Amino acid sequence: MAEIQINSLSKSFGKSKVIKDISLSIQSRSFTVIVGPSGCGKSTLLRMIAGLEKIDTGEIKIAGKAVNDLPPKDREIAMVFQSYALYPHMTVFNNMAFGLKLEKKSKSEIENRVKEAARILQIENLLDRKPKQLSGGQRQRVAIGRAITRNPKVFLFDEPLSNLDAALRVATRIEIANLHDSMPDATMVYVTHDQVEAMTLANQIVVLSEGQIEQIGSPLELYEEPENLFVAKFIGSPAMNIIPIEILTTGINPVGKINEKIKINLETKFSSSDKGRELHLGFRPENLMLAKTDKNSFTASVSLVESLGEYALVYANIKGSSTDHNIIAKLLGTPKINKGDQVSFQIQKSKMHLFDEEGRRYINGKKQV
Repeated sequence: MAEIQINSLSKSFGKSKVIKDISLSIQSRSFTVIVGPSGCGKSTLLRMIAGLEKIDTGEIKIAGKAVNDLPPKDREIAMVFQSYALYPHMTVFNNMAFGLKLEKKSKSEIENRVKEAARILQIENLLDRKPKQLSGGQRQRVAIGRAITRNPKVFLFDEPLSNLDAALRVATRIEIANLHDSMPDATMVYVTHDQVEAMTLANQIVVLSEGQIEQIGSPLELYEEPENLFVAKFIGSPAMNIIPIEILTTGINPVGKINEKIKINLETKFSSSDKGRELHLGFRPENLMLAKTDKNSFTASVSLVESLGEYALVYANIKGSSTDHNIIAKLLGTPKINKGDQVSFQIQKSKMHLFDEEGRRYINGKKQV
């Protein structure tokens, strides 16, 4: 059992504060993905958990034990790096056995642990090779195998797939997911900037931006109930459409307007003082439909169509009150739509999101803090 508890953690490099008073609980046996854009502090946070970066303020506990002053080797963690960090002159077997030899494990225990890790990762036939004889995907599996042999309480992954091509990323991602299933007692913390990896691997996602936590939740929670504009636009591919909308009427059937011609029925309660207020309306590309009637629909000018077989991405432009807005629709099949067409769309009413002027989620007249 290896719960990780992070309390009021901060870290600066010179005058730049990269981790800003973060508190976070990572449950034992969970697969937690820390996701965010480059430079948001996610790798620094992971390295602080590992003991590779000094903590300025705050506390980290692993399995209930404060580890601030413990060296990495005493934290019962294993880290998988982006760069593989394999010794080029050693065989795969010796790379995987290296940490165990430093721990002075017996020869038989080392052999058993290495062979078991190789079996889990299906690299038994590679044990006599050296890293230069391996593909990128095989090297990454060796790096993961080296972590497995140590039988740690916590696995830390620092963007392990970023050096792989698209096909290998998908294959290795599946292997990492299977690894978690095969080692149910291990706690895994995984850092990436790729929100697709986050959505497919995690049972808990932590979204970071500029050293602060924007939202914590399951992949589905973050996708369907983003707490702010940053999460709404970061989670999901293609990103959520965001356009300004002015509250035109309140009451039982409130209406917002995008411009004088485009008016949208909204499923949110507003007070009379909200009339005339400008909010951000969000809707995902798959929640746009080709309109069958004129009711609650709007017309957009198509600028590009990407046909991807199972679905098409339709890029279009609609007129706003003061400026034009680009939107993306994700339509199943191969719709007969071409560049330059004027197309009518409807937004699924139950799938609309509203955000206030500060970017916070707005539900039934209340800001979500």
